[in-house]
Amino acid sequence: MHTNMTSDRGGGGGGSWRLPPDETLQVQDPKQKDHDFDLDEGHNWRSIIFSLLVISFVVAGIVTAIYLLGYVDELLYWSGRRMILDEYLQGDLTPRRLPSSWVTTHKYVFQSDDGSLSVLDTTTNLVKVLVTNHTLRQLNVRGYLCSNNLKYVLFTHNVKKWRKI
Repeated sequence: MHTNMTSDRGGGGGGSWRLPPDETLQVQDPKQKDHDFDLDEGHNWRSIIFSLLVISFVVAGIVTAIYLLGYVDELLYWSGRRMILDEYLQGDLTPRRLPSSWVTTHKYVFQSDDGSLSVLDTTTNLVKVLVTNHTLRQLNVRGYLCSNNLKYVLFTHNVKKWRKI
């Protein structure tokens, strides 16, 4: 099992790990070369076709899931359910507007399009914001009363039904 071999790595003469150059000449028919090339490419084509089949199955699965479950948009996550046509037809989806009122003979308080409470001065035809939309929505205001000088506004909010015992 033990042999006495030397390598040229150690600087000693004698044996060598290097193989002599191969003097074998390989000759191949050009027609045969094309057939070998097709066999190699055929194996590659099988991989490509297999990959395309896997991708098509994944896409088909996604389309089937969307079709069976229905498309879910982001609004569904916020509200929890979809809108029903009867809700629209019965007026359940119309926003609640605060009632308008005359505070003086020349000042008219109303809820403007942006949701804020505004005052129209009929003598100058100017509109001023009395209470912002942010405040009205934060308090969930159901009604209001204004003082004659418009310094104070009384809100009706946080209304709960109670029953008699």
